[in-house]
Amino acid sequence: MCLSKSIFKLKSKSETPQSSTSTSTATYDEKHDHDKVSIKSSSSSSTMSNVSMNVDELKVPTGHDSRYCLNDSMTLKIEKKISSWSGGDYIFRDENDNVLVKTVGKANLKQETTFFDPNDNEILKLSIKMGTLSWAIIGTSPTNGEKLFEVRLDRKWRSKCNILTEFNDISTGQTQIAEYDTWKRLSSTNGKGKRLMLNNNCVAFVYKGDWLKKRRTVDIAANMDYTLVMATVIFFDLVMDQWIPAGF
Repeated sequence: MCLSKSIFKLKSKSETPQSSTSTSTATYDEKHDHDKVSIKSSSSSSTMSNVSMNVDELKVPTGHDSRYCLNDSMTLKIEKKISSWSGGDYIFRDENDNVLVKTVGKANLKQETTFFDPNDNEILKLSIKMGTLSWAIIGTSPTNGEKLFEVRLDRKWRSKCNILTEFNDISTGQTQIAEYDTWKRLSSTNGKGKRLMLNNNCVAFVYKGDWLKKRRTVDIAANMDYTLVMATVIFFDLVMDQWIPAGF
């Protein structure tokens, strides 16, 4: 599913002989993983990304912890370490290539993955939910082990086996469930990527990216807890890379 390419040329609406402003041309070129806009002029050139987001802005912080809710919508870069025994080593960077979160996995029975902030402080831990036949991981506090959220496969409809991320919302105090469009409704995105939906709002959009190099980008809505989005992405990779090939 490749992105269609479209090119639009935009010229300035008014030009006068005395004006020193050069005419600019904007070229919209949709690449494999994200939309980019290059604005060229005779005097200067610059590159801007994220001209249009595929996410809906949330009015209030939504997630298990407001510290991990962004004030504005942002595109993050996802890099997964290919040569990893655990499969849980990731780096999430912002638009300026600054590390926002990194994860370190352990190749043990629970396949534990620890989230770290840029200062190497532990944020949370992921581990396989034991004692159940369902495919699921849980996020827990690194200090007291309290359960923060759960990410699992929706096995109710096997033909539409999407991923559900369940958490206790900090703003409402109620249980919320976000659904990751793993195998359904992909036609609505024109094959560009997958959506994380919450109450009919798209709170994250993961672009197709380069599967072999394990590099992708993700749009995250303002006020959405990005650790929930990251945990959902990691769980999807776990299912696709390890559990399904193992014969499930």
